Amino acid sequence: MAILVFFAFGLSVIIKIIKKREDKMAWWKIVLLVLVSISPGIFFFTVIIGLKLSWKWLIRDYPYDDEM
Repeated sequence: MAILVFFAFGLSVIIKIIKKREDKMAWWKIVLLVLVSISPGIFFFTVIIGLKLSWKWLIRDYPYDDEM
């Protein structure tokens, strides 16, 4: 949930900046801003998914290791 809120906040800030300076800003600056705002969200998302998957694998593999 926090990731979605952060993502929405980042997008709203970028949209406000683009609306204010649409004529002044170059397109690559807008792309850079979008990438900068999205990358932390993607990073946290992948970290959380990775932790959940590894935890499932640890729980699943543990009894088999214990029997051997």
